Amino acid sequence: MPLLNLKSVYMIRCNVTDFRYYGESSNVSGRLSSHRSMLNRHIHPNKVLQYEYLKYGFENFDFLVLFMVNK
Repeated sequence: MPLLNLKSVYMIRCNVTDFRYYGESSNVSGRLSSHRSMLNRHIHPNKVLQYEYLKYGFENFDFLVLFMVNK
């Protein structure tokens, strides 16, 4: 099954507070990179995620792909 035909569900989780952000994408690698970039530039649209990222730092976050399915 080609990876280009897969839709992925992902989670960004703060290990300190257990705050979780879920999303889906057909380009999960690019989407997670985009989230990290926005968090590092302090412009992520999810204010709770941005606050916790600034407070606890990258080392306290997991960026996980939960599953992949055929589109």
